[in-house]
Amino acid sequence: MFLKLVPNPYEDGLPKRAVLYHPNETQTFAIDAEALHRDPHLLETFGWWKPFLIRILDTFAYAIILVGVFSAAKFAWWLFIPCTAATSAMLLLNRKTAGEMAKSAAEESSENLFYLHENKAIWLVPEPFRATAWDRAA
Repeated sequence: MFLKLVPNPYEDGLPKRAVLYHPNETQTFAIDAEALHRDPHLLETFGWWKPFLIRILDTFAYAIILVGVFSAAKFAWWLFIPCTAATSAMLLLNRKTAGEMAKSAAEESSENLFYLHENKAIWLVPEPFRATAWDRAA
């Protein structure tokens, strides 16, 4: 599943794309995947290679759009359309990857969870926005 829109209490309840983390049956946390993707150095605490991987994946996504522009100029004008779609999908997947990296770090130790909380990258989801049992199974 891709990212969920969840209200962010740190930004006056504005919806943010987040990865949901369920440590137990009564709590659901949201991990701000957009903030972690925008500033991947927050992931450096969990491994030196994690921000590097996010930047490499972003570079690959932008290379796809660049190839699409050049191939549209050289071969067929419509080639930029699938390349734009592929770049958009890959950037969404990169955001999810950053959130999943933080989720796995939060599952490892409560110290990592507190680090994410201090940097306002994780918060407790209010009751009406919690995922149902069907969402957890998926």
